[in-house]
Amino acid sequence: MEDKSYEELTEKLGIEKQAVDKEFNLDDIVEKEVEFDLDEHINETLEQKMEAEQPVEKPKKKAKKIDISKITIKDSNPIEREKDLINVLYGGKTVFQIVAAQSGYMAKMRSLVNKDYVSLLFSTETRYEYRRSVYKVIYDKIAMFSCGNMTFEEWLRNTTVEDLETFYFGIYCSTFPNEGSFTFTCPNPECRHQETIKINHNSLIKTTDKAKMKKLINDVSKNATSIEAMKKYSLIGKNEHYQLEDSGIIAELRTPSLQDSLDILRTVPESVIDRDQNAVTNMLYVKKFLIPTPDGAAYTEQVEPQEILRIIDNLTIDDANMLEDAIADRVDENRITYSIKNIKCQKCQKEATDIPVTIEDILFTLIFEKANQ
Repeated sequence: MEDKSYEELTEKLGIEKQAVDKEFNLDDIVEKEVEFDLDEHINETLEQKMEAEQPVEKPKKKAKKIDISKITIKDSNPIEREKDLINVLYGGKTVFQIVAAQSGYMAKMRSLVNKDYVSLLFSTETRYEYRRSVYKVIYDKIAMFSCGNMTFEEWLRNTTVEDLETFYFGIYCSTFPNEGSFTFTCPNPECRHQETIKINHNSLIKTTDKAKMKKLINDVSKNATSIEAMKKYSLIGKNEHYQLEDSGIIAELRTPSLQDSLDILRTVPESVIDRDQNAVTNMLYVKKFLIPTPDGAAYTEQVEPQEILRIIDNLTIDDANMLEDAIADRVDENRITYSIKNIKCQKCQKEATDIPVTIEDILFTLIFEKANQ
């Protein structure tokens, strides 16, 4: 059974949405919500709920055989059947609240369902088409925006690339609330022992400036209740200019949106992306270059992605380093990252103080394991 939206289901059954609304409210069946706890979500203390254990293979779940002569099947009208269907598909499901700190709004994330696994794991599309379909799966898991509803296209334009990991985190915590585990490899080259570490989801979060981020998240959670308010907190559109010393070129740096990332995938050949991923990543943050004329009296603009990439490739080493440093500062602004801290190897006692993790990788690994059970 596909996970269809309330509107799609009612439309399929030919029921007027207003008629169903009088008797049924989808919000009423969402029984459990995981709140955004700031002290837990920005946690860099040494005390973390971790426990080392050997991986245990979980038994595969099987459908239970039922004798339908022992159950009651009642007559019902389309509205009653619709209520029952939505209740079994959505009732009691966990929603996990996240804050997209660079984008300036709060969202509540639902868990993945079967059709999402298929969309994420089995694709023969181009890189652009696949990434767009992944974004669509994430968008479809958003139960609520604090700033008011956004269409998929609006969400792509209003959500930053760096906030994507937080959306993965929300889906991860909602879909696998009790499966926080990480395969740890000892950093000691003479040991390299591997073990599975159980971790508290919230202990994964890390920020550059804890006090600043705590205030920002508080402000966004309380005040980002409209698109106008969201734009006040969002980094999108608030560009900055940096001049490179050797060439005199001025780089206009942006915080890219998900739509910007799709535009790069659509316009830059995949062979170019594969050949120079670092330069392509830098290009994503460059809105334009201003190139000085020979006499230095004026500048010409360059906004074409391929030309921006060519300029990046041909900068002097010092200019390239300046550009990368400026981009790195832009990336880190209001950014939430994820890492596992202070793990001690159970075999040699070597301690790893900070191991960066990619929530997308953890999520896709769990999805793959779940799909192949």
